[in-house]
Amino acid sequence: KWYDTSLNVNSFTFKDKQYWLDKNTRIGLQHLVNCSEDKISLMLEGEVLELPVEFANNFLKQLEVYAGKCYLTTQQHLNNVNSLETVEDMVNYDYTKGYPEKITLNG
Repeated sequence: KWYDTSLNVNSFTFKDKQYWLDKNTRIGLQHLVNCSEDKISLMLEGEVLELPVEFANNFLKQLEVYAGKCYLTTQQHLNNVNSLETVEDMVNYDYTKGYPEKITLNG
């Protein structure tokens, strides 16, 4: 498994548990938030969470910004690795550095 798709990067903490929402799910939830007036329901690992629309909207914005920063970091790593010239440099390259701090949401 690649580091950038592992829970080391692709996760957020909500109520002391780690979760991740892929891009399609985030887009679908944003549409739901835009159409809802007071609360939305979100399924996280078999648990249905009722979230106020304002909280859900802020949460999705934070998550999208985080995902975007992670994407850029991964692309920078790919560019860096492509410019390495020796096997030793590749073996010693730290592909875990530079990712943003994971987010914790309380709700």
